[in-house]
Amino acid sequence: MPSLPQERVAQSRPFQKVGLDYLGPLHYRDAFNTKAKVWVCLFTCMATRAIHLEVVLNNSTQEFLLAFRRFIARRGTPDYILSDNATTFISANDMLENVIYARSSAEELNTFFASRRITWKFITPLSPWKGGFYERLVGLFKSAFRKSIGRTLLPLQQFQTLVCEIEAVLNSRPLLSIRDTCTASHILKPVDFISPEVGLQIPPSHRSSTSFPSHRLAGWYRETISVLDHFWNIWYKDYLSTIADRHQKRIRQDRLTTSIRLR
Repeated sequence: MPSLPQERVAQSRPFQKVGLDYLGPLHYRDAFNTKAKVWVCLFTCMATRAIHLEVVLNNSTQEFLLAFRRFIARRGTPDYILSDNATTFISANDMLENVIYARSSAEELNTFFASRRITWKFITPLSPWKGGFYERLVGLFKSAFRKSIGRTLLPLQQFQTLVCEIEAVLNSRPLLSIRDTCTASHILKPVDFISPEVGLQIPPSHRSSTSFPSHRLAGWYRETISVLDHFWNIWYKDYLSTIADRHQKRIRQDRLTTSIRLR
């Protein structure tokens, strides 16, 4: 088996090296009560497997750069990005090179910015395995997200809230098979690297409607929670199956190695 890329095993802060992908288009209900498109930008930390999600209203370079700035404001500036060669990402990289970095080079802080430049690499066509460290996780997320949303049209703010809650769900998942951690007092999760000791809990599925003065508000709340619960059931089942399969493959590999040595 080939060695893992250095970016995945070198000690680094969360989101210092990230994989980047898009999900969409999805749909929400706009102010005119009509169906409108929306995308979700997915940042995946190479080291911790933590996820950061940003809702974008279109797949233009400008909209992505705004999402990228929001990501940096909350997670810090990455020094390495790996993505596919989508036009949006290539244009964004060109924007960084030709406008942002070029402008900073004429300023007194040239050295400061130069030492913090972002290396952006693109997965070459017909070789998607190069993004395998996050593609499987992203694939599970995309499938579960689409199935949980279905034909539901949430208002934009509810949609954005749901995306944030799904981010919390993903960052609360176990990084290892339960069998690998059965002797540990704490099961390691991506959130432990971002906000140690912070619990990211899914809101309760059932709330008394008397807690809300407005019947309509209660309906909106239940609608969002229903979608979130549906996502959790779909995604977590697939994810646990994935890490269980990985655990079994490692056991078989260990047994094979032991058998070869005994011979």
